Formats: sequence, C-alpha cells, structure tokens
Amino acid sequence: MTFIVTFAALAVRVLLILYSKYHDSIADKTGGPYYTDVDYRVITDAAELVYNGHSPYERQTYRYTPILSWITLPNVSTDPSFGKYLFSFADVIVGLSIERILMKYNKKSNYVSRFMWLFNPIVISISTRGSPESLIGVLVMTTLDLILHESYTLGAVVMAFSVHYKIYPFIYSTSILVHLWVKHRSIRLLLWFSVVSLVAFAAINAAMYNIYGMDFLQATYLYHIGRKDHRHNFTPYFYPTYLTYSSDEGLHPAFSLIPQLVLALGLGVYGAIDLPLAWFFQTLAFVTFNRVCTSQYFLWYIWLLPVVLPSLKLSKRKKITLPILWISAQAVWLSIAYKLEFLGQPVFIPLWIASLFWFIINVYVLGSLIRSTRIPSTV
Repeated sequence: MTFIVTFAALAVRVLLILYSKYHDSIADKTGGPYYTDVDYRVITDAAELVYNGHSPYERQTYRYTPILSWITLPNVSTDPSFGKYLFSFADVIVGLSIERILMKYNKKSNYVSRFMWLFNPIVISISTRGSPESLIGVLVMTTLDLILHESYTLGAVVMAFSVHYKIYPFIYSTSILVHLWVKHRSIRLLLWFSVVSLVAFAAINAAMYNIYGMDFLQATYLYHIGRKDHRHNFTPYFYPTYLTYSSDEGLHPAFSLIPQLVLALGLGVYGAIDLPLAWFFQTLAFVTFNRVCTSQYFLWYIWLLPVVLPSLKLSKRKKITLPILWISAQAVWLSIAYKLEFLGQPVFIPLWIASLFWFIINVYVLGSLIRSTRIPSTV
C-alpha cells in the first residue's frame, strides 16, 4: 500500500470527521438529521460513565464489550471525535491485512483492491459517522492473515478476541478447522488451535465478568441470542417482529438462527480449501439470513471482497449485473425507509416488500458467486 494512497484515504476521513462537527452543530439548531451515528453517542456516554467510575452498562442500549468503552475514554478526556479517528485509522489497518493476504496468494495488489476498501463510500461513511465496525474488521482480517501465514497460536488468540468483541466470527470455526486438517492432517494441531482459542476466550470473558458480572453477559451475549428488534432494518424479519413485539405471538427469535447457522457453518466446511473465499461466503450468508441487518453489517463481508475477487470467475455480464442488483436492492429499501423515518409516512408494507426484494437479491448474489468459483469441495 503506497504512502500516497494511505494518506489520501486518511485525509478524506479526517475532512469528513471535521465536517461532521459542523453538520451536527447545525442539526442541533434545526433538529435535523445528524451526521454522527446514534451508536457513537451511546459509546461516548458509556465511556463517560467509565471515566466517572461507573459501569458502561448503566447506559441503556450499550450492547458492546466493555473494552470498547475503555478504548474510547479519550472521547471524554481529550476530543469527542477521538473514536471516529480511531475507527478511521482501523480502516487503514484492515487495508494492510488485505495487502498481506493478497501477497500470500501471490496476487499482486492493485488500485482496484485498494480503492475497493479504502475509498469505498460505505466504508468511509460508517467509520466517520462513528460506528466501531472497523475494529472487528481489524480482528477478523488479522486472524485470517495470521492463519494463512501459519502463525496458528497467535491466530487462535486473536480469533478469541474477535468472538469476544462480536459473536459472529465463531462461524469461521468450521472453515478454520477443516482448512487446518486438509493442509496438515494433524489432530494435534486442531486440538491446539481449539484449546488456545477456548482458553483465551474464557480468560477474556472471565475477566470481564469479574468486573461487571451478569450485566456484561446479558448485554454482550445473551441479549443477542433472543434479540427482538422492532425497528425497521433490511431484513424481512423486521415487520413480523414489529407486529408481535408486545406479545408472545410468533416463533421465538432463536428459531431464526437455525437456517442462518446451518448455511453459514456448512459453507465453511464446503469451501475451506480457499479460506478467504469460505469466510466471504459464510459472512454473506450470515448477514443475509440474520434477523437484524443494518448498513454496518455489510462491512463484515466487504473487507473480505478484495481478497476473494481473484477467485471469482464471473462472466462479464455477471460482473455488471450483480453489483447493480446489490446496490439497487439497498437503494429501493433506503428510499422507502427515508419516507418512514424522516417524513413519518406509514409505509410499512412497501418497506417490508422492499426487504423481501433485498433478501431475494442477496440470496441470488450469494448463489451466483458460489457457482462461479468452482472450488474443490472438502466434504
């Protein structure tokens, strides 16, 4: 990654962070949409609680690891925009992992892969608005980088931190174990990686539990297992949840995990020979079938896209139509969601139809990409 490209990527983010201060000051006066993501305000409030000697979980809706509130303490003590700068810098660290992985596969990095991540408007917007997703990106891509470079012990430790920070990277366990078996045929290595990951994960969580008790377990893990989110989001689950939110009608939210996990874990077994590609398919499936999905979740597979593109053997027509379909599905949904959220129009049914359209398109894209790879099966 050249210095000029890196500097330009950081400069764009710094300018947007500086602009966000001006934009939000105007929004304070007009009541008008803020540039800063609401989650950033939650994180900052939690950091302020920690700064004053309290638990971050005293802030309602704080659903993260306490470590995030610790590392964003400078939001309170130094600069309210510190977290945004941190998350933007994390984008660059993800870019470094992308380059190392491409080099490992003897695939020369080019401006397409650099721009696809560092200058992706979705990536830039999410980090500069204050969403911390790029931090899990650093952990996930570092784990992948370490495993591909056969630094298995350190990779296992970083994997543990990844699952501690966000639950979803546990889906990569199937692809990692199958990949290690196919490559080394060593039960001892499989056991070593598993034990190191589990011990590290247990140690981190034991330390957090010792400090914050059940508040930590409830907010960081248990909440997400039975989560019912009635607010509009991309997934078709949102409208049935909205209709039954205050009652006991309908299936328990945990039932939605069955197709999601079967598909995500199964794809890990199927494609584990090409580990980056397996992770990409697993993540795209996991996000598509998740019962809650916002724009931040797209980053979970976007940071893998530059390293899997060389493995995707798409026709010229598919190279054009698939991105158009993917973007169009979001654009249709966002245009209707704007009417609901900002104009107050009762467009729940059209928005739900748009969610179904989004889901169908994503399933079609996933299926098309899987068919395009021709990777050898490991089962």
